[in-house]
Amino acid sequence: MAALLDPSLFTYKTGALRVETKGICVGHTLLDMGLKKYFFNTLFVLVSLDFSKPAFDNSIIDEIPVLMI
Repeated sequence: MAALLDPSLFTYKTGALRVETKGICVGHTLLDMGLKKYFFNTLFVLVSLDFSKPAFDNSIIDEIPVLMI
């Protein structure tokens, strides 16, 4: 929800997203951030890898008065 309200709080990276169906990682969601080029027919998505906690905390504190109305 915070990413919708203020995307600048987060750091994003694009990568190929897939769910492993074989091997030791079966059932796990894997994100390749461009290190491999052999992922065909894969969904490329924007994923948040980090966020600014101080900025997030400040944005929540700033919104409290608005929520009290």
